[in-house]
Amino acid sequence: YVFFLMVITDIIRNSLIEAAKTHGLEPYAYLNAVFKALPYADTVEKIENLLPWNFKKSLPNWLPRYVQ
Repeated sequence: YVFFLMVITDIIRNSLIEAAKTHGLEPYAYLNAVFKALPYADTVEKIENLLPWNFKKSLPNWLPRYVQ
C-alpha cells in the first residue's frame, strides 16, 4: 500500500514538472510559488489558477503581500 502511494506521488510530481516545462515555466520556481500559494487557495478557481497551463510567470495577485 505504501509503495503504491509512493508511485502515485512520483507520477503526479513528474507530471507537474513536465507540464511546467511544456508551458515555459522553470520547474523549481513554479513549484516553490505553488507551495507558497496553496494555503491561500480557498476556491476551486484559485487552485485552477495554480495549474501550469493557467499559471502566469508570477505569483497570483490574491496572495497576501508578505507571501509574495
